[in-house]
Amino acid sequence: MPSATRIAELQAENFAEDVEVPPEAAGWSEDRLVAFLESGGVESSAQGSLAAPLGRRARVACLHGTAGNERIFTIQASRLKLALKAAGADSAVYEGTEVIAAENPHGAAMRKIFGDQVLREYAPALLDEAGRRTYEPAAAEAAVADLEARIAGAGGCDADAWKRLFAAPLPVPALVVRGASDTVSAEGPVELVAHFRGARLVEHKEGHRPLPADRAAADGLIRDICSFVLERCPP
Repeated sequence: MPSATRIAELQAENFAEDVEVPPEAAGWSEDRLVAFLESGGVESSAQGSLAAPLGRRARVACLHGTAGNERIFTIQASRLKLALKAAGADSAVYEGTEVIAAENPHGAAMRKIFGDQVLREYAPALLDEAGRRTYEPAAAEAAVADLEARIAGAGGCDADAWKRLFAAPLPVPALVVRGASDTVSAEGPVELVAHFRGARLVEHKEGHRPLPADRAAADGLIRDICSFVLERCPP
């Protein structure tokens, strides 16, 4: 529990001298206090704020990868979706509105596996000098606004303010899965974890795929995901 002096120090370290700290903060952990300060005094406990009973089944919004669609994602994650449903969580896939360009390098690989079908993305994917996938700001903003509109009453974020969200690690529970042999995403999942306070990184031994082909490894990962969702969004 931080002392009054330590609270003042943390305010200074996080440029939050103007954030009013409530009296009960004396009983918080430093991590919880820092998350509160970084949020501008909005969130006092990321996990606690999301863990109250919903009074209904949890709902999981699913987004497919570049060069994908609802049908492909449903095939790839069918066992996970069934496990979530059995555990008490519904799921819905929101397709990208952009049809991929003919030169998209992922298109040929996806059609080789899943046949000739319309492949989509949320915004045209680009690569930076380090080989990381990036998006033009205007296209990314439009994609977020569209998803927010479609998710509607399920709790979408403020699309106009999304760029400010990652100025500091988000105090939002996050579970990131990485394949140790993934040459497509490479270190992307590790970099993604840094954007969320207290995020959990789970790694399997295989490559770029939603679930490992090994049945035992896939079952373990599915259990981890279901537990993560239901612990933070109890029915």
